Amino acid sequence: REVIDAGGSAWTEPGAVWTNGPFVLERWTHNREIILKKNPLWYAADSVRIDRIRFAMFADTATALDQYQQGNLDSLDPYGGLTPTDFEQLREDPFLSKQMQITPTLCTHYYGFNTTKPPFNDARVRKAFSAAIDRETIVSASVKLGEPARWFTPPYVFASVEKSDALGIAFNVNQAREFLRQAGYDKKKLPPITVGVNTNDTHERIAESLVQMWKTNLNAEVSVKTTDWKNYLQNLRDDPPQIFRLGWCAYFPDAANFSESVFRSGSLENFTRWNNPQFDRLVDSAAHESDVARRRAQYRR
Repeated sequence: REVIDAGGSAWTEPGAVWTNGPFVLERWTHNREIILKKNPLWYAADSVRIDRIRFAMFADTATALDQYQQGNLDSLDPYGGLTPTDFEQLREDPFLSKQMQITPTLCTHYYGFNTTKPPFNDARVRKAFSAAIDRETIVSASVKLGEPARWFTPPYVFASVEKSDALGIAFNVNQAREFLRQAGYDKKKLPPITVGVNTNDTHERIAESLVQMWKTNLNAEVSVKTTDWKNYLQNLRDDPPQIFRLGWCAYFPDAANFSESVFRSGSLENFTRWNNPQFDRLVDSAAHESDVARRRAQYRR
């Protein structure tokens, strides 16, 4: 806190920011590059073989990919904007395909419901919209990377629940319609619904696929509203739409960083505005539990 108070808006700049890892921030030329240098005070500094790391920033993906192909970059971050089409082309390239490495990440992309706005203040409606999503098709046709998720925490992080067909809400159109019927929407029509998405070709394509699924499976009228990233985040903080797209990448590989950070009431990242005291007690208890099996059982609940 004292670092932020002392540094103000510049607290993340070199010489001001505090870090405790194998590298420290040496230089940050905004919108151009970040230079990290080896931290001689790190506890295992002798094991660090790299003296400096340069992160280059580019305005567009095409330039970054061109720089990689010219040999000016050692690696290309998949979160730098590579599209599914880019990945397909790289897979088909006889040279670049051998350099491509696909590994799990500590990230989950999701569509959240604002639980304070109708009709999603009713859990049955939320379940209906979830059960109406064919996640396999979304991944295979729109994303072409990753794996379908029926619960929030990736199964390979510490203390996460293991994969099971019994968890989450499976794609089931009949069940989705039954959830809506239970919520009273067999006799009345769903209100107009807006899904918010930050401007991005892939995200927009996924959103349009979801809109079509909800129309086909639930006869729901859903419109997509796209906003640039900066204003999109501000909108989420001020007044989240009925449905919104977002992702969460953990700061450390533990189930606590997914469950607590995104869904605990009072969390700054809880844009769903969901509030469940029992859930809060469970994640608080799990966070203090040292036995992995007991922690996993609590997260499973």
